[in-house]
Formats: sequence, C-alpha cells, structure tokens
Amino acid sequence: MSERFASRSDEDIAQLLKENDSKSTKTNTKLAIDLLKQFCSAKGLGFEEQCFEKSKLDGLLKSFYANVRKKDGSFYSKNSLTSLRYGLARYFLSEKKTDITADSEFHSSNETFCRYD
Repeated sequence: MSERFASRSDEDIAQLLKENDSKSTKTNTKLAIDLLKQFCSAKGLGFEEQCFEKSKLDGLLKSFYANVRKKDGSFYSKNSLTSLRYGLARYFLSEKKTDITADSEFHSSNETFCRYD
C-alpha cells in the first residue's frame, strides 16, 4: 500500500514549480535578463558586480528603466517595459532571493519605472 502523503524534498518542489512556468514566461525572463546584461556591457559595467549589492542593483535598474530603448532607438511602450520588469523580477527573486518590485531598498528604481511614459 502506498503512503497517502509523498515526501518531496525542497529541491523536488522547486523543480516542480520551475517546470510549471509557461514557455512564454521563461522566454520573457531570459529576454529581460539578456537585455539588462547587454545594457551593463554597453555601459562598461559588470553584471554580477552590479547585482551583488541591493544599492548597486537599485542604481542599475534606475538607469536601465530611464535609458533602455528598442533596437531602432525608439521607446518601449509602458506594457513592454512592464513585461521586461516582471521578467527581471522573476529572475532576481528566483536567483538572488531579492524582490525588486516590493523591497524598500529599490525605491529609486521603482519610482523611475513608475514615471515612465
């Protein structure tokens, strides 16, 4: 007779949740983080170095939101920038255990994002 309740490890549960993400969510997250890495490269900044401290990451995101453009130089729509932000938020929450949308240490970047037209 099988047990009524399984004994899944935290790693098993994390994998289950990761597999549950839709393909488009995974694609959006990858595109967002790749764009932020390209931004760092263009500005001569080390991505990992900027993400190590919350204050540096806040400054990076503030600059990113204010300066990011499409390949043709035009502005992203508010919806597109919001999609990028949520992709970044998913990455930083899963990889760095940092909530860039709600943590008070990200006030400057969140204020900059909210003022984007």
